[in-house]
Amino acid sequence: MGNYRIPLIIGISLPSSLLISFIVFYFFELSINVISLSGLALGLGMLIDNAIIVMDNIARKRLEGLPLLAACAEGVNEVMSALISSVLTTLAVFIPLIFLSGISGALFFDQAIAVAAILGVSLVVAFVLLPMLYNLLHRGAEERTFAEDSRFFCAVRKGYKRLYLGIFARKASPMRCSYSLFRYFSVHHF
Repeated sequence: MGNYRIPLIIGISLPSSLLISFIVFYFFELSINVISLSGLALGLGMLIDNAIIVMDNIARKRLEGLPLLAACAEGVNEVMSALISSVLTTLAVFIPLIFLSGISGALFFDQAIAVAAILGVSLVVAFVLLPMLYNLLHRGAEERTFAEDSRFFCAVRKGYKRLYLGIFARKASPMRCSYSLFRYFSVHHF
């Protein structure tokens, strides 16, 4: 998405999700350690996925001609069940780890709670905070025609297309280079 507002919205949602997750950690009396941070890292990846899906769907609704507020509401409602299903399938893997006993149970408890916390928070952020921020940051653009691509993004896309066409215009050069590298490594290292 070439609009600078979208990365800004996602950039605001990440630290707020982490902060809310740390509040959940406090209530579950979890420490911040390598295991719990690995659960947060996994959950943050899914948070970004959820945020991109919601933002893309709202932007698509705007391009279809819906007003800003209606696009935010309809865009979230359309993907809500799919995102909840995605989170529940991931939780179905991690929640049973809470019930392990012994050392493995002690290790995986923190990770399972961390994943459950960040995924729950990611749904709240995706359904509440992201549409609210989208509405606030795009409010002035409601009367104008809605364009997602900035001039910078169009210039990057144009440069990429030129590079792509230039590489595939000379197909033999990359193939010759790949073959030379393959021969070198197969003879000298295997």
